[in-house]
This record gives sequence, structure tokens and C-alpha cells, in this order.
Amino acid sequence: MGLLKEAYVPPSSLGSNWCLAEAEFQNLRWYVLFDSSGLREIWEKKVKREKRWIKKHGSLEAALDAEALEWKLSPSDFTGVVSRHIGRVGGAVCKVSDFESNKGFWEVKEMAAYDDYGPTMYDLIAMASPKGILSDRTGHTSSFAENVYTKYNEIRKDVDIQPLPYNLQKKKYSEDEYFNKAYKIHDNIEFKRLLNNYQNFEKKIQSIYPEAWKDFWKRDLEAYWPDVVKDIFTNLYREEVLGSQEDRAPW
Repeated sequence: MGLLKEAYVPPSSLGSNWCLAEAEFQNLRWYVLFDSSGLREIWEKKVKREKRWIKKHGSLEAALDAEALEWKLSPSDFTGVVSRHIGRVGGAVCKVSDFESNKGFWEVKEMAAYDDYGPTMYDLIAMASPKGILSDRTGHTSSFAENVYTKYNEIRKDVDIQPLPYNLQKKKYSEDEYFNKAYKIHDNIEFKRLLNNYQNFEKKIQSIYPEAWKDFWKRDLEAYWPDVVKDIFTNLYREEVLGSQEDRAPW
């Protein structure tokens, strides 16, 4: 774990084991970038434990009544495994908001990463956003996030930089060269590839133990990715940065 330095991991360098999970609700989207290596084995151990106690007690209900199991495995157990795995081997999380008044511009609300994957996530959402990403409109942008925008402005030739529509600009922060601009990467092949990696991985994981993929409220796996984003952002933010808002997220 560490603050963002100068390191950068291009999305194209991530292997087939890397996945990008996505969740969407109204104008909000959440993204979780993680290395799936080893997750299957971790999940299989949890499944074997649950099956062993069910077999011993005759049913899931009996195993729960006997307190051999504290609860039935559900999607939240798997996303918890992913969250801890990111803390060990690296990854990134992000929450963005699509503007109601100007659809297609994504405001980055929360961003956090372990190791060097913060800039990687910025690239991915710049690929995904229809019109481009922009900094948190409150102006709470850390020096770590500024590094990303500075490189977009000064180094990255693949990033299309455009002035924001007038209704999204903030005169208060006009001195910040990045603040009133949108950043868009038009080549989204890596974004699509990592989403596809995740979809294939999810199918394989769910086939191990289909009984685990609906919780008591009938919510599926997608409903729990926002919790992963919140938990990782909160943990890193609390440990390393005394501030608030998306761009103060520590990497």
C-alpha cells in the first residue's frame, strides 16, 4: 500500500487474470479492478467448509441451528474475499457520477488503490466515459490526483482534453489547469477486455457453488461491488489522508 508516486501500470500490461467489475445504479457507477489469481482456490475452501458442515448436519438449516455455520455463503462473502485480496496484491476502486444536467461527463467521486493502480483506473474510466472524466466539483483535489491530470495535460498524447461545458465549469477553481477540463481516451479496447475478463471469471466462480449467488434479499453479486469501493476507499482514506471527497483518495 502507498501513496501515488510516479509509477504507472498501463491497462494493456494487465494479463488475462486481471478483471474489472462494474455496478450501476441511476447516475452512479462503481468499478473494481483486481487480480483474480488465487481467488478460485480461496473461494473453493469456503465452499468446501460449508458443504462439509451441511453434510454432517444433514441440511443447511441444521448446520446453522447447530452454529457450525454462522451464515450461508452469499455474494457479500465473495466480494469480501476480493476486497481483502486487493489489499494483499494490489488493485483499485472507483465511484463516478454521471451529470444529470449534461449526460456523458463523469465526475470522479471516490478513487483509491493499492500499489500503482490508481492511474490505471483513471485511464479505464476515461475510456469508459462517453464524453470524458472530470475532477470532483467541490475542488477537493489532492496532489496525488493532480499528478494524473498533469500527465494527461503534459505527456499523454492519447488523451483528448476538452474545455468543460460552461454549466460544469467552476470559476472559483479557474487557476487549476485541470479543473475545468474533461479527459477522454477514445480507444476503449482495454476497458472492454478487462470487463470481459471479469464476466468470464464470474461465470467460472459461480459455477463452483451456484447456491451462494443470491442473498436473503435476492440481490446478486453486482449489488455488492459498491460496498467494496466504499470499504477500500474508507480504509485507505482514514489511514493516510485527512480530508474528504474523491480526489483525496490515497494510492
